[in-house]
Amino acid sequence: QLDTIIASDILLYVSAYPALVETLEELMPQGKPKIQFLMSWNRRMKESAEFFDRMKLANFECEHLGKCVYRFVRHQRDDDGDDDNDGTERKTEEKKIEGMAENI
Repeated sequence: QLDTIIASDILLYVSAYPALVETLEELMPQGKPKIQFLMSWNRRMKESAEFFDRMKLANFECEHLGKCVYRFVRHQRDDDGDDDNDGTERKTEEKKIEGMAENI
């Protein structure tokens, strides 16, 4: 069982962000709080903000650990077994993000 996923310099291809977030959702299902994703990202592309926005929409919490190192954990489900987001809000926000990315 995974408890830590480590990656470095993986935000170069903006078009891969949706697949990256989906992969992390599968590797870090809600309800598994002990799994963390550590990422080092040194380059400062303004497009990389899209990745952080997508992670937030997927219920990941981001903590900046300093010197370009970030830690992500997945928010927990509610007591009723599902997250606060029914998917509709997420799809709307994803469309907004995609629209903003096209304008960059």
